[in-house]
Amino acid sequence: MTVELNDLERVVLTCHAVDQSGAEVPLPQGPIAWAVSDPTVAAVDTISGAQVSLRPLAPGAVTVTVRLTKANGVVIRGSTDVVIAPDSATAMTITAGIPS
Repeated sequence: MTVELNDLERVVLTCHAVDQSGAEVPLPQGPIAWAVSDPTVAAVDTISGAQVSLRPLAPGAVTVTVRLTKANGVVIRGSTDVVIAPDSATAMTITAGIPS
């Protein structure tokens, strides 16, 4: 899945655990770590362990990765690609109402 947004938008990302068939299962207990492939393009602000707010910093593309270390030491991961386009606004106009 690729997430597309402009450099003025934020998006909440939520991780989910899935089994081998792709069915969602309860999230195991353990520390969750989020990372972005290029911290000059985007940053993640933690909402909870399973959720972050992705904050664009500049146009570009990044991969967001989440990693959970289960109690038995096994690590499970997930990732998604994010494309950040520049905001299309380049100027402003002013209109006047009818004089009274």
